[in-house]
Amino acid sequence: MDFMTAMAIANDVTKDDIVYGREEIDLDQIAPYLAMLDQHALELRGRTTRLNIARYKELQAQGKLIIIGARRRDNGAPVGYSIHLWYDELHYGLRVAEDEAWFVFPQYRRRGIGRRLREVALAELKKCGVQIALARTKIGAPHDDLMPQLGYSPYEVVYRKDL
Repeated sequence: MDFMTAMAIANDVTKDDIVYGREEIDLDQIAPYLAMLDQHALELRGRTTRLNIARYKELQAQGKLIIIGARRRDNGAPVGYSIHLWYDELHYGLRVAEDEAWFVFPQYRRRGIGRRLREVALAELKKCGVQIALARTKIGAPHDDLMPQLGYSPYEVVYRKDL
């Protein structure tokens, strides 16, 4: 079964049929994942990805890139991911993490997979000494109800201006 077919078949898959874990970026293996990354980018920003793999690899080598993957237990196909970057904040000396991306294929949504991805990511970030986890979500998205359940609270408003 090819990659696209394996991830497209959702049937009665539940969050318990999914394996969650920390993953590394393997430049030689990125090609099969570009469809998933592009689908996310198109949904979120209306454009495909232009990954800076070299920078991701650098952050990964420093231990500052946390990637949590969600894969089907039966065939290993990826169904989602949560990517986070952490840094030591310059003004207050706190270790802070920001989400880089959080995505579950549409056919796998509303099954608790996104929640579990975020829970696993928060546990990994805590192991790294992160004290504050920040998350950006689209306004009016289903995440509005989930984020408080995960312990997040509104913190600040982010404004965007394309230049």
